[in-house]
Amino acid sequence: MRGKARRDVRAALGAIQELLPVPWDIDVFVGRLAERRGRPIAVVPWDFAGSGNPSSGMFLPSGTTDYLFIDAAASPSRREQIVGHELGHLLLGHTPQLQDAPDGLLEALAPDVSPALARRVLALGRTGYDDAHEAAAELFGTSLARLGASTDDPPEDGELGRLVEVLR
Repeated sequence: MRGKARRDVRAALGAIQELLPVPWDIDVFVGRLAERRGRPIAVVPWDFAGSGNPSSGMFLPSGTTDYLFIDAAASPSRREQIVGHELGHLLLGHTPQLQDAPDGLLEALAPDVSPALARRVLALGRTGYDDAHEAAAELFGTSLARLGASTDDPPEDGELGRLVEVLR
């Protein structure tokens, strides 16, 4: 990953650090982030496996709400990672990868039009994520999970504290 992408991730994490709840809770964090942005963020479980789509999550903005579609079968820790990854796309300004949206998801979002038409309309002016965007979103999601977990741990003193910091 290029240096600029890492700097962008660090800057995004720095900008939201004050929103981290103690104790850590990804849903509380999402609510705080939505409030700060003045725009709702909806985390929606979705059966990606049943739709034949290999994805585990997808970020799709609408005119009024940012939707994070998350694998409905994900464990709580996996769900947290997926939400963090999709928030990475949102906060890093990535455009959604709409060509991979499952037909069922598009039908749910736009029930009166065909999935092909919905995909074309939603994709106007947008492109898919490249590998660099995926890597940056993954780094953001992993770093967010670590930051969140660190809010639950009291700081250790001395040698044990240094060891804990090295292992993080």
